[in-house]
Amino acid sequence: MMDDLSLSDVARLARGSRPVVTMWTKHPKDGLRFPEQDAEGRVDADELVDWLEATGRGNNPDARTEVALHRATSPGPRRANSRPCSQHQGSPMRRSCSQAELKRIRPLAQ
Repeated sequence: MMDDLSLSDVARLARGSRPVVTMWTKHPKDGLRFPEQDAEGRVDADELVDWLEATGRGNNPDARTEVALHRATSPGPRRANSRPCSQHQGSPMRRSCSQAELKRIRPLAQ
């Protein structure tokens, strides 16, 4: 399950660059600090999505849906009707679903 993300994962999810993510960790926006990193430099996925939405940073308006999609399609306990996006086979954070696939999957992610 995707509970924590490396800064490279954050960049992919936010559809930005890794150096920009490093900048975010050092410069709060509107008084909102980047989510706290653990000892390995990872951040909680839900806190990150909340932060992205609150600050307007990143280029992915579907970040919350992609995190939920990853959780729904990850190995382990799954709902019987869950099915992965065709582009998300293997590593869902690497590419985004098409809008048609998001519409098909969105009910599963809610």
